Amino acid sequence: MQLIALVGMFFIMLCAGPAFAVTLGDADRTWIRDCVEQRAKSDLHGLTAKRYCRCMQQIVEANERFDTITALERTYPPAHRMCLRQAQDARR
Repeated sequence: MQLIALVGMFFIMLCAGPAFAVTLGDADRTWIRDCVEQRAKSDLHGLTAKRYCRCMQQIVEANERFDTITALERTYPPAHRMCLRQAQDARR
């Protein structure tokens, strides 16, 4: 069931794109900032990390907290791959 929901979310995100921009609340901005800080310890930096984290934030349920970026990526592997690809493609 969760897989079906994830696939549906991916489809909606791909179709909707930036046309349905969401206003970020304080919790959203905090989540993204924490994600960017953790990604900075790995291989993504700057705007690419921010794009990746913004994409993941849109998928993760209710700003779910995570101890490490690895834990987040293991929880949502298809989303991780999709967001990473989008973030890296956007910089080209």
